Formats: sequence, structure tokens, C-alpha cells
Amino acid sequence: MKIVVAAGGRFHAVRLAQELYARKALYRFVSGSYTKADQANIPSALVDSITSSQVIDQIIWRTRLASVIRPSTLYVAKDAWFDHRLKAAIKKLEPFDIFVGWAHYFLESLSEIRKKAKIVIVESGSCHIEEHERLIVDQCRKLNLPTTHLSPANRNKILAEYAASDYIMTPSTFARASFLRKGFAPEKILQIPCGMDIDFFTNTIPLERASGFFRLLFVGQLQIGKGIHTLLEAWRNLRLDTTKAELLLVGNLQKDVRLLLERYPLPAGVRIIPGVSRIELKKLYDSAHAFVLPSIQDGFGMVLGEAMASGLPVIASMNTGAPDIFRSKDDGVLVPAGNIEALADAILQLYQNKELRTALGTSGMECIKSFTWQRYGDSTIATYRELLNKLDLQQQKDPIQPSLILTGSSIGVEDDRRGNSLLNS
Repeated sequence: MKIVVAAGGRFHAVRLAQELYARKALYRFVSGSYTKADQANIPSALVDSITSSQVIDQIIWRTRLASVIRPSTLYVAKDAWFDHRLKAAIKKLEPFDIFVGWAHYFLESLSEIRKKAKIVIVESGSCHIEEHERLIVDQCRKLNLPTTHLSPANRNKILAEYAASDYIMTPSTFARASFLRKGFAPEKILQIPCGMDIDFFTNTIPLERASGFFRLLFVGQLQIGKGIHTLLEAWRNLRLDTTKAELLLVGNLQKDVRLLLERYPLPAGVRIIPGVSRIELKKLYDSAHAFVLPSIQDGFGMVLGEAMASGLPVIASMNTGAPDIFRSKDDGVLVPAGNIEALADAILQLYQNKELRTALGTSGMECIKSFTWQRYGDSTIATYRELLNKLDLQQQKDPIQPSLILTGSSIGVEDDRRGNSLLNS
């Protein structure tokens, strides 16, 4: 099997390339974020590193161009440059089996890709782009904030890539369902949950956190899409004793939430810490008592796995990968996205019940052990093999071959307790 992976950003593309290389299936990796550290797992001889994408990023922020030109315009230009370079890289390749490209990075290259690849897959780390935009715009209107729309050029490019690809890969039921609602054929929408860095974040200290204080932790971009506004309002409504509880937000403040905070100051007991190193992040997980991810839209949410590996009880919205991760209500708490009252109730329940926190943290820690990158690699390679077999049968005009709906558990990979079988519809 010969597979080409292309992505202008890091995403989980580097991990995909790494897992494919380990299985002798990586033909070429075209990346805008390949680093020296990656060379230990993906030989540079197999990589076209488009470092100019990183340089453009640095120029944008160091010269503060983003304050003069709309960031979306700059990103469209940067992505177009990556696409142009990708096209040149594809021209040099021999025919191969599968092309896997991240959305908004390969439309210009598609004419060359089609000459070489048997199958084209677009990776969508989030829900359908129009659904993504609708969810965020609806929240901004409710908050009387400026509505942030995608650049029409970017949106149209992504939509064209959806239509032109043979398959769309999604990481969660939430993301997959958004494409089905848009009328895509079920057999075109694949679903495989991402792996997570379980080993690094696994807690090495006793799960019993220090009593007498409660720290609720959020990790991620501080933006409307992550549901920060609902979290702040839920915390404000609870009016917890700030000598006994705090909400710690770890991440960079984005423009929409910054505008919101100009109107409504942070509630008492809330602290914001900008982005931290991986080592510092692990320390923060280990010091917390519960974790929350109240996203309005989130294709998967790898921070869920980090928190669960740390032994933290997790509260997550339904619009994340949590419904696919949790085996049952014993592994975590699910709340409807945007529901402030349900979120506040869940926080209060964990604040008041130390035994419940310990039970959820222990069960979640066990649950997340199976979400390794090796499992992701096994599921992915098995899925790719199925797609190629299906194509071969179609080319032989076998009328008996059924359509396949491929999910996280593929043939040759042991199914998990959530019932994601190969033919699950």
C-alpha cells in the first residue's frame, strides 16, 4: 500500500504519517509543519517539508500584519501557497494508492492527484464547514457580538474538496452526523476516533486529590466555539466560595471572548493562564479536581483524553468526541452544548461529591487506555485496505459487493464496547 498524506498545519497529520510509516505504508508526507523532532519517526527522505508555510506564519504575527489585514485573508493566501507547492510535489511522484489531504489545502492540486491516486480522502477534523459556521454565528448573535464568517474563498474551496473527494474522514459521531444532515451518502463519510498521548499524561500520583479545595480546569483556545461564554455564565451563576473553588482557563484568549469580557468582567474565582509547555500542562492536569470541555462545536477534543489519562472526572458537551469515548455514564458527564443550566448542575454535582469525582476519574482513566495512536493506526490502515478492496471489486463489476460504512473499528481490529462495528450505520 502506498499512501500520500498532505497538510499545511500540524493537526494529527504528523501522527497519521508516523503510524503509516511504522506499517510500511507511507509513500510521501507533504507537510507545512514537519520539524527536526519528527525525523526520529518519519525519515526526511519521505517528506516534502514546505517550511515557507511556517515562515509566512511568523511574518504575519511578528510584523503584526494580522492587525492590518483580516487574518482569514492571510490564511487563505498561505493555504493557497501550500496547495501550489503540493501540486508540484505530486507531479514528481509515481502512481500511488490513496491520497489523504486536510481540508482547504489541496483543491488546486486535485487535477494532479487524480492522475496518480486511486482514492482521494479529505480529512475533516471538525464538522461540516457550513454547520461549523452556523453554530458559531448563532452564538455570536445571541451574545450580540460581531458575527465571524469564513472567507467565501475558503468556504468554497472546502466545499469543493468535499464534493471532489471519494471519501470524507471524520473523528466523531458529532462530526459525521453533520455531513449526513447535509445530504452526503453515508458510505462516503468515514469515522475513526483519533489517538491520544495517553502515556505522557497518565497520572503517576494517587488519584485521590487534595481535599478542601476544588479546581475546575479547561484547556484550549478561549473562544466562543469552545463554549467559554457558557462556562463563564454557569460559573457566575453558581456563586461558589472562592476560598474553596476556582475555575482555571488554560489557553490563549481569542477576539470574540475578549470582546465579551469587555462587557462582562471575569466572574470571581476565575483565572486565565496563556498557553503553557507540555510539561507545565501535565502539572496543571495533576493539580486539578475536574475537567470541562463545553464546546459548541469540537470535532473531537484530544484534551478529553489528556484529562481522563490524568484521572480527572470530565464534563463535556455532546458536540465533541466525548459520546464516542465514554463507554457509559460511569466514564464522564455529558451535557447539551450551550445549555448553561445543565453545565452548572454538572459542575455543582462534582464540586459537592468527592466520591463521585474519584469514581468518574478512576473509570475514565481505565476507559481512555484503549485510545492509543497504535489503535488509531491499526483502524486507519484496515479502513484504507477495505476501501482499496472495495474499489477492486467495483472495477471487476461485482454486483454482490455491498456499500460499506466504515467506522472506528475496522476488519482485523478488535471492536470496542461502544458498538462501533465495521458495518454500523
